[in-house]
Amino acid sequence: MKRAPLIVIWLFVIQIMNTQGTFGQTHHRKTKHHTKIKAFVFPTLSKYGKSIKDFVPKGWKIKDTVTGDLNQDKAADAAIILECRHKVVEHGEETNPRILAIAFNTGKRYELKLQHNTFILRDREMYDTDPYRDITISKGLLYIHFDLVHNGEDKLVYVIGYQLNDFYLINAARTSRSDGGYERSTDFNFSTRKYIYKSNFPRTYGKKRKSRQKTLPPNSLKKLSELSEPLSWEVFGDEVI
Repeated sequence: MKRAPLIVIWLFVIQIMNTQGTFGQTHHRKTKHHTKIKAFVFPTLSKYGKSIKDFVPKGWKIKDTVTGDLNQDKAADAAIILECRHKVVEHGEETNPRILAIAFNTGKRYELKLQHNTFILRDREMYDTDPYRDITISKGLLYIHFDLVHNGEDKLVYVIGYQLNDFYLINAARTSRSDGGYERSTDFNFSTRKYIYKSNFPRTYGKKRKSRQKTLPPNSLKKLSELSEPLSWEVFGDEVI
């Protein structure tokens, strides 16, 4: 068996080294031009404003607003839902971020008392329609309504009250109805520590309605700032609100 001349071997080695070098440079260029998706940074709202519009950052708009007395001083305070004008990636999909802002009317101006960046649900692919419905103020309490439509209906209402210099979840109720007609409702009254559960099957199932009550654990009153988003708090067992 004849051996290859030494010069041929050297030329073969040089060709391999050149090929590896070219691959490395190409790979480096591709890596260099790869950009990571930056995490969205929420704006910090103004502390004071002469009008509600003064709390709207650049690139945002007012989606909803309601006025009413929230701190029992007989002045009309404001709850505002802000929405980003452009889409960003949240939870792996494109959405328009939303902010819940609450400002007290001090007479000459509004003072921001709460900015919550995640509690107001966004319009996402997992919902058949926009889950946010509206906000209302009644008897000094803020009501936040959501309608989740996906293989049935899931209605949520959260009641927020101002006490001890902060906003607390006073009451939360959930009413669900499947496409098959099964209904269930849960009501959490965190002020009285009373929990009520009801369920109802369609008549064709031949099952009776169920209802039960329970006393909620002590110290179950939570600040709104402690809740990341709706249906994220497991109050007890498998009951989530």
